[in-house]
Amino acid sequence: MTDIRGLLTDDDAVSPVIGVILMVAVTVILSAAIGAFVLDIGNAVTEQQPNAVIEFEFDVSSGTSPPDAVILRHNGGDELATSTLRVTVDGAIAWEDGSPEGAFTTDGSGEWDDGVTSGDELRIEEDTANIEESSSVQLVWQKGQRSSILASTES
Repeated sequence: MTDIRGLLTDDDAVSPVIGVILMVAVTVILSAAIGAFVLDIGNAVTEQQPNAVIEFEFDVSSGTSPPDAVILRHNGGDELATSTLRVTVDGAIAWEDGSPEGAFTTDGSGEWDDGVTSGDELRIEEDTANIEESSSVQLVWQKGQRSSILASTES
């Protein structure tokens, strides 16, 4: 016959094994949470590129005065940090981090300061390079290893 009293009083069970498995699971979860906090993984995943409406206008004349130019106008959307922006004309960097580059210049009247908001304009003029209505112009956003073309035109 089966000893029912022995089954009810038997202390040998799987509780110690389950306890160890639960302790390991808690340790792994805490390690992952602390690692994500320390390495700041959460912000890198959730940070989005800005969205903005940029209008391009070419100011091209037949003479040399004033110099040919392209005007970039922020018409709405997110505020843009100047330190994250780059403008290229036909593949050459024309403006980056708040100042003209290489063969391009600005006239000082249309400058993008830090915090580009709706209505702000940037006028990029040719110095030794040519700006034509057929020029390809891109506004590129870059932050760390991430980059994206916010606006481009090929008129």
